[in-house]
Amino acid sequence: MHEAAYFSKTRGLLVNRTLRWVLVSRLFGELYFYSTTLVAFQTDRGLTLNQVFLLESVMMAALWIFDIPSSLLADKLGHKRVLQLGRLSALLGFVLFSVSHGLWMFVAAEVLAGIAMACTTGTESTLVYGSLPTGTREASANRAFALLSTASSAGMFLGMFTGSFIGDRSPEAAVYATLAPMALSLLAVWRVPAPGRPPTGRPEHVTQAAVLLRSAVRTVREQPRLAALSLFQASAFTVANSIFWYNQLYFAEAGIPVFWFGPLMAGAIAVQFGLLLVLPFFARRFGAGWALALSCLVPGVCFLGLAWTSAAVGAILLIAGIVAFLAWSRPLVEGELNRNIADGARATTLSALGLVGALGAIALNPVVGWIGELGLSITGITLGVLLLLLGLVAPPLLRTRPSRREVPAGVPGSEAREATPDAASPGM
Repeated sequence: MHEAAYFSKTRGLLVNRTLRWVLVSRLFGELYFYSTTLVAFQTDRGLTLNQVFLLESVMMAALWIFDIPSSLLADKLGHKRVLQLGRLSALLGFVLFSVSHGLWMFVAAEVLAGIAMACTTGTESTLVYGSLPTGTREASANRAFALLSTASSAGMFLGMFTGSFIGDRSPEAAVYATLAPMALSLLAVWRVPAPGRPPTGRPEHVTQAAVLLRSAVRTVREQPRLAALSLFQASAFTVANSIFWYNQLYFAEAGIPVFWFGPLMAGAIAVQFGLLLVLPFFARRFGAGWALALSCLVPGVCFLGLAWTSAAVGAILLIAGIVAFLAWSRPLVEGELNRNIADGARATTLSALGLVGALGAIALNPVVGWIGELGLSITGITLGVLLLLLGLVAPPLLRTRPSRREVPAGVPGSEAREATPDAASPGM
């Protein structure tokens, strides 16, 4: 497949109304004006750096508790309804976040954020994957998930590019300004078309919770590679994504004014945006395993570089390198997981796998925060080494040759599933 043909097919996906409105919702949901002054906002409200990262573990713990219940509701009552609940929880949690002072108010806000993530994890990708035409679903899944990640990058770009101008004058104002796009993200979900019936033609509410749970457990047990992949993605993302907190400290150490934090990070997101557009082509040409490895190896090398430079240009380029590649892992992992799960229990199984990954994030976030208290040099070295180690184990997690997929029995739609190529090779 030539590059021009690939991009033509990617544009063709936008006729899908479900994908279009989920993209709009994702775009506004990631439009954070406060991200480049977040550390200043939270420390002004009485938090230490260690507590800032501890809150991330609180959010992941809430995700861990509510993920399976929310996905059972999604598989039984409808994915759109649960996604709406998730966006509403995100908005309410952010309202509380904006008025929080001290640790415990922030903890309550993060619990709501975790519930929002629980309602989104698995549900959003299930809606998109299920809306793709059956005959071309396998081939177009990676392109659809890459578009979702691209929408996230576009939202982050817009928020960062303008956010530091607001945050330089008032970190609180940057937080309050973010309320508007979060409300628009909620409204966009209401425009998502209601999904049709599952492949068997049975109404989704007929499916029993026990059947869904047994299917999810069986998938995780019989395909441990998927659980390992979920744990890998969550761990790698937790470590690399910490740059959105530490960038403010590295920029300050390099003598860069707060006013420029946003435009510089927006430039890094623009590079990420471009790299996401070519990710499926790169994975098809060189292998999804190597693409997943690069999502860790490049940020790892850049973190190591940050430990030994305080020059402004060096800090800017190294931080941009981390941001540019960290988003590669999510579409690769989402595409692989969806290809190996039966339709009838997709959201529940994705959530079960997400719980495995959440355990890694819950454990790592306090460690990442504690490392930050030891100094920026130690932070760069430690996080860099962790990412390099993760990058070395990445290639085996994504298969590069076709294999028959195991489909749990007793799940609506399982009898209709055919053996299809495993891994990220088809349609990339």
